[in-house]
Amino acid sequence: MNTSDAITLPNSLTLLRVLLTPVFAALLFSESSFWKQIALLVFIVAALTDWYDGWVARRYGYVSRWGKFFDPLADKILAATALFSFVYLNLVDAWMVWIIVTRDFLITGLRTLSEYRNQPIVTSRSAQAKTLGEFVVIYYILILYVLRSIYPIHREYAVWFDTLLHPQVLFGMMLVVTLSNVGTGILYLFDNRDFLQKLAAVRWFTRFFATGLYSGYSPIAPGTAGTLVGVIIYAIPGFSEPIAFSSTILLVFFLGVWASAQIEREQGNDPQIVVIDEVVGMWISLFLLPRLIWTTALAFFLFRVFDTFKPFPARRIEKLEHGWGIMLDDVVAAVYTNILMHIIVQSLSFG
Repeated sequence: MNTSDAITLPNSLTLLRVLLTPVFAALLFSESSFWKQIALLVFIVAALTDWYDGWVARRYGYVSRWGKFFDPLADKILAATALFSFVYLNLVDAWMVWIIVTRDFLITGLRTLSEYRNQPIVTSRSAQAKTLGEFVVIYYILILYVLRSIYPIHREYAVWFDTLLHPQVLFGMMLVVTLSNVGTGILYLFDNRDFLQKLAAVRWFTRFFATGLYSGYSPIAPGTAGTLVGVIIYAIPGFSEPIAFSSTILLVFFLGVWASAQIEREQGNDPQIVVIDEVVGMWISLFLLPRLIWTTALAFFLFRVFDTFKPFPARRIEKLEHGWGIMLDDVVAAVYTNILMHIIVQSLSFG
């Protein structure tokens, strides 16, 4: 790419959007209501450059590889900065923002690579709706937060601001955005699985993920080793927070189905090295249980027993193909474990 390809009006506007992003954040964190209002203005101007640079590029034929790479990246930088600013201001939960941002940059990276290899990924309508919804929520929070900082307006409509910016309202809105990000991200990976399978990095990640961080290569009891990985990750502070925990279980489960199917194609039905099913199963076994050493240890033992003997309908389910059987038979064992553990915990609490 030569310099003239990069220095065009659309690309200059994209660069301006990136440069305005830290200015927006710095102004938003100011104690002054005036500077917060300027921050809102800066954000709107930065967002408008996205629309305008796209229009100019299409209208005058300024489409370039540099623009295809930099433009979506600039959008993600602006959105991520706004979301992390809301975390800093204690408006939204950090775990949801991390999921959204990770998904956005992962998919943007894949789209950039596909463009580079002349195999462009077409943005689906669901992904476009996801992006629209994400920015609607960002504008909703940002505008109300800035208006609330203006004393005369806040004094007049304090009850409205308390209602519209109530933590439960923001949590619900962000949860919808988070779930839509996860859903469209999974669809992206599924729809472009043929392209992904050709990437060396994806092949490495698939094996690393499916084998439970390589614990599946343990020469002794790989399933138990994978279950232990699940316990170690569960022990991370804050990991078992119900909404974050359940979202992680769902995400890892569906990615596990995909990754298991890839390894299954190479090594045949239910390869021993695949233990991501044990990781997910251990998490389900521990779901909504007290975070205590004895409950974790007992759940670990019971899950290994149920996973070994495979109670109904695990043996039927494990015959399913394309990764579903690998993952679902452990889910059955985990459900049995979780139910039994809750009975034990409740019995001891009443005793």
